Amino acid sequence: MSDFLKAWLYAIRPKTLLLAVVGVGYGVFASLIQGKVDPILTLCCFVVAVALQIVSNLVNDFADYQKGVDSKLKQRCKGLKKDDIITVRSLQIGALLFVGVAIAAGIYPVYRFGLPIIGVGIAAILAAGLYTWGPFPYGYFALGEVFVFLFFGLAATVGTYYLNTGKFELLVLGYGAVPGLLAVLVLQINNIRDIDKDLMAGKRSIANLLGRRAARWLFFFLVVLTISLFVGLVFLANLEKIYLLAGIPLLLLLVISFIIMKNDKVEIFNKVLGISAGVAFMNVFVLISIFFILKMF
Repeated sequence: MSDFLKAWLYAIRPKTLLLAVVGVGYGVFASLIQGKVDPILTLCCFVVAVALQIVSNLVNDFADYQKGVDSKLKQRCKGLKKDDIITVRSLQIGALLFVGVAIAAGIYPVYRFGLPIIGVGIAAILAAGLYTWGPFPYGYFALGEVFVFLFFGLAATVGTYYLNTGKFELLVLGYGAVPGLLAVLVLQINNIRDIDKDLMAGKRSIANLLGRRAARWLFFFLVVLTISLFVGLVFLANLEKIYLLAGIPLLLLLVISFIIMKNDKVEIFNKVLGISAGVAFMNVFVLISIFFILKMF
């Protein structure tokens, strides 16, 4: 693979794309339970989720660079300097291209469901782009976790469910809360790792407002809350108990909680970031797999 492709691959951050599809996956699962899944609309939801995650990643790179949080765009790709290969201008153009991909993927849902989908789409694009950029970059004002919960969780799950079934149910908010919390946990790991750097750059996050020790305990509390919510949903939704097996990957988050309690090394945090995104993906993957296995037998 060429240096150029390596640098772009790092900028896109493939591991975060696993996390991006979890909320949509929960919406698909809730729709499957109702027996109503439109393959084209579902594909559109996945494409929009992935495209907007890439937009967020690219915007985050150039916005942090401009604000001095990422002063050298860091060492990328095993010692390769990404700023020698990808300019800020290229990152901006890349972000706009993926906004275009998201808009294109939203055309069919808008055709089917009309103007409300346009409003949701605009809100999602703004949320992706304004995390660290614009006149009020909400990621700099300790609001990152709030928006991540809303868009990675509730909006993705409820939106996917609505497009597939044409209706809204309160229980689906519960489904959406699980991927929302999983996304918050991944962001918490990132923010605990970057506490010192963010403080120097004037970037406020829940982690640096609380301090390292309290932020770690908050992470542990959120892990317990996420696992408890998942188990509670299985019973509240009257699902077969075999679906509890999908909660097994979530137990790894308890191990991760212990790891970040005892470590300050950036390398360790980077590893558990990727693992946490994988845990979230495996949770919804197993959930949907169990559904189809039960259908087969």
